[in-house]
Amino acid sequence: MRIVFVLVTLALLIAAAVTDLDRRKIPNEVTLGVIAAGLVVVPFFVPWSSFLPRLLLMVLIYAVYDRFMSGGDAKLLMAICILNGALAAIVGFAVACMAMTAYAFYKDRERTRIMLGELWASVRSLNLAGYKPAGPKYPLSPFLLAGYLAVLAMGMIA
Repeated sequence: MRIVFVLVTLALLIAAAVTDLDRRKIPNEVTLGVIAAGLVVVPFFVPWSSFLPRLLLMVLIYAVYDRFMSGGDAKLLMAICILNGALAAIVGFAVACMAMTAYAFYKDRERTRIMLGELWASVRSLNLAGYKPAGPKYPLSPFLLAGYLAVLAMGMIA
């Protein structure tokens, strides 16, 4: 069943990346449908010790997403989490953030350096609630696709 979850996730990420690049929006019909199906189907195929961290991470993503990403990206990350496990979602998101930072640095070095400095100052002062990055926003879903492919290459799918 793992291969089905991987194929569904790949299809979801490719569709999201295409629409996000084109319209800068990820359709709720797709992400919420995958999340709902995952919540119904996944518990039958994974032990509770694997399912519970998925649920907890989904709640955490929902609680903090507005500080770091748009709602569509958060739902996309939740879909990755429910289908592939918390570790795959965390590592995929970390790789996506690194890739997006590298891309932003390539596109506009000075502005990215300033934004990273502001983010680091917010982290040091524990004031992430007030942090809102300025400047251009890049679509996250293509980078989430790259992060998920890295997770697949590393064999981190639960």
